[in-house]
Amino acid sequence: MRATSLLLRMHFLRSLAASLLFASAALPQVVAYHNVTAASHQSQTATLTGQGYRLTQLAVAGGLSAPRYSAIWDQAAGPAWVSMAGLTPTQYVAQRTTWLGQGYRPKLITAAGAGADAVVATVFVADGQSFADYVGISETTLNTHCSNQRTNGRRLVSADIYGTSTTPLYTAVFEPNPDDTPWGHVVDATPSEFAETFNAFYEAEARIGALGMAEDQRHVSVWYDDRIGAWAARSNQTSTGWQTEFTTLTNAGYSPLVIASGGVGAALRFAGAFGQYRTPRARVLTKTGLARSEFAAIDTYMTNHVQSTGARNAVIAISRHGKLVYTRGYTWAEPGTLVTQPTSLFRLASLSKPLTAMAVQKLVANGTTTLSARPATILGITATSQYDNATLLHCLEYTSGMRRDFSDLGAATLANPGAPVFPLTMAQATAWTNAQTPLFAPGTAGNYSNTAYMVAGHVVEHLTGQTLPAWLQTNVHGPLGITRFRVAAGQPQNLHPTEVRGYVQTLKLEPSTFYADQRRKAQQWSWDPQLKRGSGGMAGSAVDCVRLLSGVFGLGSDWITHPPIQVSSMLARHTVTPLPGADGLDQVTPGGFSWTTRSNGVHAYHKGGTLDDCATSMDWRSDGIAIAAFVSKGSSAVSPNTLNQLVDGVTSWPNDDLFPSYGLPSFALRPELTSSNTATLPNVTNTPFVVTGLRLDTVTRVNLGPHVIVDTTPANWHLGWFRVLSPTQMEVYPPQGLAASSLLGLSATNPAGTSSGLFTGIYTGPASLAVSAPPTVTPGQSFRVYCGGGSLPTPSFGVLTISTSNQPSIAPGVVDLGLGNQFSDLLVADFQLFDPTTRCTWWTLPPLPWPGIYVQTAGFDPASATPLPLPSSPVRQVVRTP
Repeated sequence: MRATSLLLRMHFLRSLAASLLFASAALPQVVAYHNVTAASHQSQTATLTGQGYRLTQLAVAGGLSAPRYSAIWDQAAGPAWVSMAGLTPTQYVAQRTTWLGQGYRPKLITAAGAGADAVVATVFVADGQSFADYVGISETTLNTHCSNQRTNGRRLVSADIYGTSTTPLYTAVFEPNPDDTPWGHVVDATPSEFAETFNAFYEAEARIGALGMAEDQRHVSVWYDDRIGAWAARSNQTSTGWQTEFTTLTNAGYSPLVIASGGVGAALRFAGAFGQYRTPRARVLTKTGLARSEFAAIDTYMTNHVQSTGARNAVIAISRHGKLVYTRGYTWAEPGTLVTQPTSLFRLASLSKPLTAMAVQKLVANGTTTLSARPATILGITATSQYDNATLLHCLEYTSGMRRDFSDLGAATLANPGAPVFPLTMAQATAWTNAQTPLFAPGTAGNYSNTAYMVAGHVVEHLTGQTLPAWLQTNVHGPLGITRFRVAAGQPQNLHPTEVRGYVQTLKLEPSTFYADQRRKAQQWSWDPQLKRGSGGMAGSAVDCVRLLSGVFGLGSDWITHPPIQVSSMLARHTVTPLPGADGLDQVTPGGFSWTTRSNGVHAYHKGGTLDDCATSMDWRSDGIAIAAFVSKGSSAVSPNTLNQLVDGVTSWPNDDLFPSYGLPSFALRPELTSSNTATLPNVTNTPFVVTGLRLDTVTRVNLGPHVIVDTTPANWHLGWFRVLSPTQMEVYPPQGLAASSLLGLSATNPAGTSSGLFTGIYTGPASLAVSAPPTVTPGQSFRVYCGGGSLPTPSFGVLTISTSNQPSIAPGVVDLGLGNQFSDLLVADFQLFDPTTRCTWWTLPPLPWPGIYVQTAGFDPASATPLPLPSSPVRQVVRTP
């Protein structure tokens, strides 16, 4: 077969000529040839090296007696390098020792042939990087080295196969992986297997980083999770076929990146890859959602987290007292990656479990079942020790004794020719689970169990006649206005337009439980989310998750989905004994959460989820805060403790609600009053009730017994007024002169309705006189001053004194006043008889002609033999506003 060579230079392509030159010198210049003799390769090496080219890809086929070389050269600067071809494995070892001594290390190793006809070609480079290289190792040893070198922070950059079909041998070179780019390798026995590998990784957005081929067309391929723009691969090509494909792809603007060859004579075949770019595209950080200074520390944490873990997509959402106060999407990715929005869908992983728990608890609230009911009985399964005493409560609290996972059901199905084919149903998985040996007697220990939640989900479907997601949508999500929860896409072609892809750290293939033929798929697309919909197969957005937590747990008496008894049940904090040596839990709830008590006394109910391609976190806190943070990469979970600490550090909370910005109406919720700083006040007072609760910023009216308080300023202060301090606190200034010893209910009203009440008392107060007046008045405003008689008997009188001075006026034995400047600046109003019921009296004063005055009252008991000195009240100031 005639040797062919091809020169490729970016931008300007010259059809089918042996040399194709690019016109633009600004872009990398590339030369590629394939299927040339050793002499031709050496000639090309001498020529291209002199022109400043570097050998970046090298493949040898045939054997030592008649090698055929293929290569890709880049015209680019770099460290010193040398290449060698036509070496025996023994000669390679000697050359390696020599060049290592001169500061060079292996960069590429390719080999072909077997036994005495084995040939090795290599490139050494003096770049000072750490490395590991191997020649003549078995596939098992290759796999071991890949695992170890990944742990050491290196990746496989060169790999090839030689030897015989019964005893294949491998070469490998590992280099540092400073960007921690995920990678993996696969060995395929045939071109058709390699085609399956290519298809699986291609749909997972990985690309070929290195490729080797044996004489029998066994392939070893290395895959990277980075982006080089559009790319294509070709395999099982004759020399002529490769030339045709090469020309077609380069004419379309692709550049050769990887080449491999194997075989002899007419059996010689070629494979390789072409890309739009020769080097990976740089990642760019994009943020969506509203930036808020109150959450700057959380924004910084999330930004650092995606960049440090290499995750392409992340999102956070925080709600407080039923309002969405913060949400942002983070995209740390190459151009063309789906930009994360706050409503982007992520695989929820085990965050699916609280959804299943909510479904079970809803059925309990409806009277359909009880937490003490046994799944085996409900499902009509012949009980074994696995199910004898396992209840729904046991399933929800991870104390059922069921095994952690049911993923090995796939292996069991394959081993049983009579078993159902994939994809399996929940019923089949439950029946299989029933036959397994329990880990412990139900209720005696705790062990995390995906299986138990799969069974619980099956119970919901059996009792309702609907799929778990459909029933949740109608009975839980829908009433809260949520429509985006769904079963996660099982295959990339089924992704929802807003559903982000997940990415893994170690690229590998696994038999698919999604297809009946068990075809190999990339790890993240190898399992069936439908089967795991009750335990880990759902998808949702962070915004919807905090909406769900707020709607189920945070509405109090305005519950929409679950009555308070079921809310309390789901958040009941239990402690169990973890199963020794397993994935045990100790602090659990029947809502699928674990729980902790934070240093500020807040209970945090946490659920985390991890799949190969995602890491999710969700917290509901007893202070009414919900947090959801998702990352589209396995083993890259945020720290829930760190996020909770950052939330604890927020000192100023926004008061608006972002839910409507994301297609979700604000909750129409009544105020909720939880406590008051005092249960009693005098009926003449300038002191307010300080009331705590929820949604107090929405209050439009305060109700104190039969008295309706609508003023939010002291304009008509004697009728009562209130002032909102925050969404959780307000001051209520009661009307003056209410009946003594009244026990009145205090409630608050907003457009959604009226809260439940607190009981508070209005009393006559202390033994001494009291005076109250508005702290401020407006120009032209008349106002009242009230006096409480204290312990003065009936009938007694009150007298009002007024002054612009707060200097005292003292008449020994008669009266001691704190105003009037020794009676030189003093007005005295008329005497008023105290009301016998309220023990109060009052005066109406005209608009102030001065910027402010001081008022004080004195009391007079006409029946007393010694009415002097007159008792007096404290002094109050009234200021006229501008």
